Amino acid sequence: MQYILNSLKDNFQLSNTTLKKLASLMTKENYLKKDFLVKEGKTNNNYYFIENGLARFYLMPDGKEVTNWFFKEGNIAFSMAGVYYNMPSYGYIQFLEDSVVYKVASDKLNTLLETNLELCNFSRKMYQKTLFDLEYRYFRLKETPAAERYSIFCQENPSLSNRIGLGHLASYLGMSQVTLSRVRSQKHP
Repeated sequence: MQYILNSLKDNFQLSNTTLKKLASLMTKENYLKKDFLVKEGKTNNNYYFIENGLARFYLMPDGKEVTNWFFKEGNIAFSMAGVYYNMPSYGYIQFLEDSVVYKVASDKLNTLLETNLELCNFSRKMYQKTLFDLEYRYFRLKETPAAERYSIFCQENPSLSNRIGLGHLASYLGMSQVTLSRVRSQKHP
């Protein structure tokens, strides 16, 4: 749990008092590679702070997996449909590695958010960053050549490029595995 708390303190300047309150709501859970955190059609009302490991969010349009997001150490994974609207998820969150997470029920976190301005501001900043990242990612998928998308991903996520399977990474970058293989071979002859 210490990695998560340190990350929150460093990135969002949360006080020790607020971190203790948040930590009191957390329950440790372990997952194996390929386990699901969230499944399409199922309601999941929890936030998961990733202490160690890696997961991905993907959709299944027309029966084909399309990876939309990765969650690594220090990130928070959750189903927006579940935590915001108490609705079934429209996608999947699956672990790509054995992982340790800390679960917080959305109703408990929401109660704390209502009474703790510092944590409420953290939440706002986190959502702002996520929305910016989504908008920026969407723009890159539409406007940036494949080789440049891969290069940007590696620059922004140096620890992830070797932890993610070729198919998942290609899907995330909006290209075929063949194209990604060609791009990687040109970058690393």
